[in-house]
Amino acid sequence: MQFDPEMSYELYYDVDLLGVVRKGVYYEGPDAWEAGEIRDGAFYYNGRAAGTVEGLIVTRTDPKPVTALKLVPLAG
Repeated sequence: MQFDPEMSYELYYDVDLLGVVRKGVYYEGPDAWEAGEIRDGAFYYNGRAAGTVEGLIVTRTDPKPVTALKLVPLAG
């Protein structure tokens, strides 16, 4: 499955929910503040390129260490 910018997703690190992605915009934490976005196969955090997206896996390269995050589609 590939990332679809029109869909909504939860973003997880291991079993921990980090936030949600709605229409390509990443909202983080319990206050759901706008923290970044996913576009053109890249993950941006606070306005800076911070990783890549392949399928439903976000590879966050900044800050180090490199971490793999998982996008889980939200129903309906």
